[in-house]
Amino acid sequence: MSNLRKKFEDLLKTLPERNREILKKRFGLDKEEAKTLEEIGKEYKVTRERIRQIVNSSLNSLKKINIEEIFKDFYQEAEKILKEHGGYLEEENFINKILEKKEFKDFTSNEVVFLLVLNKNFKLEKENLEYNSFFFLPSLSKNDVLNKIKKLEQIFKAEKKPLNLDEIFILAKNKIDKNILRKEILALSAISKKILMNPFGEFGLRNWPEINPVGSNDRAYILLNHLNRPVHFKELAKILEEYKNFPFPPKLESRFWQKNVCVQTVHNELIKDKRFVLVGRGIYALEKWGYQKNNIKEIIKNILFFAQKPLDVDTIINEVKKRKIAKDRTVLLNLSDKKYFKKFPNNTYFLTEEVFKKLLKNPPKPETNLPYLLEG
Repeated sequence: MSNLRKKFEDLLKTLPERNREILKKRFGLDKEEAKTLEEIGKEYKVTRERIRQIVNSSLNSLKKINIEEIFKDFYQEAEKILKEHGGYLEEENFINKILEKKEFKDFTSNEVVFLLVLNKNFKLEKENLEYNSFFFLPSLSKNDVLNKIKKLEQIFKAEKKPLNLDEIFILAKNKIDKNILRKEILALSAISKKILMNPFGEFGLRNWPEINPVGSNDRAYILLNHLNRPVHFKELAKILEEYKNFPFPPKLESRFWQKNVCVQTVHNELIKDKRFVLVGRGIYALEKWGYQKNNIKEIIKNILFFAQKPLDVDTIINEVKKRKIAKDRTVLLNLSDKKYFKKFPNNTYFLTEEVFKKLLKNPPKPETNLPYLLEG
């Protein structure tokens, strides 16, 4: 038993045995779940109010002891952690950071909370519908913290897109506090129930699909955005499965990123979603990248129509690959269709006269997503 552990046990022994046992049950100091006043009352066959009185009386007795001096090292370290985060931290995060210190490894999370509650220099604000419970230093008020959280939420509402920590930090220095700390932003995000994080280190509002995606299609869309390349649906499913184990900070995790992934479900979802384009056998890209659902022959027709001149084979192949994943020989095979394409002696190709006239009457929509390199 460590010296600090012994001090803790000795502290509890200053109470009458019955009071000590009730306090242990109330705060979960017996390595069990903390119990409600009503549960303890039934066990001791007294009223809920009587248990509350015993708990308060016991706490007041312990507070009269010089606990700040007895547990000086503990309280100094706890205060240091809070100051590193602007003077406040969401409860679970705070407790975890204390327990990470090797000198406090003998303690449980309930025991840490108990010691903090005994010290007037640590304030605890309980959880509600909008905020997770958090500890803060007496130099602050709870409204100081809550006002900063509201300003952080307003930043996301104004930007209307996920932001990484660097981006938030720059905006927060201007809109929240010029002296704000980077760790403070994480602290505020974890206290707010409206802010979450995705596996790409981006923060945003809980109701945004880019942050908290419900379906596998939304998760796949975000993933493709970050991979920035076409991917086979099986690879997509594999990567999404790996994200189930992403080490989210407490209170910032999205449960939807941790859902099981079915390969066939991913495929089925992508087929139905207009944001995705099947550009090869089982390979998907995002429509906004300029990939087309048309077959290769249709793509070649459009390329030549917008070029308004014959093009050599290499140029045609390169332009097709901007729009669809295709092998060179597949493009060449389609070009050999004399009903659609005419080959010139200089090995360039253009549309047949009949096809060109049809396209003039009913031209395809101009492609705005691709940088055309066909002029000149």
